[in-house]
Amino acid sequence: TADVKAGADDKGRGRILGIDLHVTVHMDSEYEEIFERSFSRLLWTGIAFAAGLVITYLFSILWVFDNRSMKSRTAEITVFVLIGVIGLGLTELLMWLLAQKAGLHYLLSKIVTTVLVFVWNFAAKKLLLFRNR
Repeated sequence: TADVKAGADDKGRGRILGIDLHVTVHMDSEYEEIFERSFSRLLWTGIAFAAGLVITYLFSILWVFDNRSMKSRTAEITVFVLIGVIGLGLTELLMWLLAQKAGLHYLLSKIVTTVLVFVWNFAAKKLLLFRNR
């Protein structure tokens, strides 16, 4: 049985990559200008993170993955959020290490960080949440 929608891991990775990139780009740029006028940067970061989690969870269960490892939706959502929080922590750590400590340009640091955190998020979700039972 296929564990990624449309029966192919490559398609699933492509779909989730597209979703993650869409959420990253839109939350980091387009909407930031609108919401920064009304909210502090810290509050906006929390709102964007929560919205990103909801969007990627819905797309993951509706469009990307066929199989779900956990019977309890509460447990599934909890693990999904924990994976996201770890991903956020990795993002902060990698950006600090690459941009601040190693002195890499901010955009290069962001690209490397995005790729590494994408791999973490996809692998963790696939292994913990969306594999065959």
